[in-house]
Amino acid sequence: MSIIKCKECGKEISSKAKICPNCGAPFKKKSGCLIITIILVLFLFFLLIVGTISNRNFEDIGYYKVDTNNGSHSRVFSVYVKGFKDTPDIWEDIRKYAEDKMYSAGGMTIVFFFNDKDNTPDVTFTGAEFDKRYEKYCVAGYWKYPNGKVTFYKYPFK
Repeated sequence: MSIIKCKECGKEISSKAKICPNCGAPFKKKSGCLIITIILVLFLFFLLIVGTISNRNFEDIGYYKVDTNNGSHSRVFSVYVKGFKDTPDIWEDIRKYAEDKMYSAGGMTIVFFFNDKDNTPDVTFTGAEFDKRYEKYCVAGYWKYPNGKVTFYKYPFK
């Protein structure tokens, strides 16, 4: 137990007191706030690390944006999936990565994922119409349409 001063009347009181015996002012302990703040910071740090680790599997190769007639934008992305292995976890990661890409209402977002970096087209120059020779390396395709509907295909060109 330690002695502290009441913030209202300045009298010395026990740190365990809930109210000041002199003036009746409530005494709030700050240690709970500090502990909650530390836990929150650690939790946010953990989320940042986990997000960074899962995004290490992906490398954006190209990005193409075109204006639409209604003032929105349609976007096309080409993404290389490092160390691609056909497992249930990778499909979930691919879909989540695609969902995090930019989207504007009234526009369309298309994300193509490839398993070979040398055979991932740079859609910055080709848009969605890339050379057919790249299709066999495309492991997933994600389309988000202007109405918000989403289509996700594994091996979309097979």
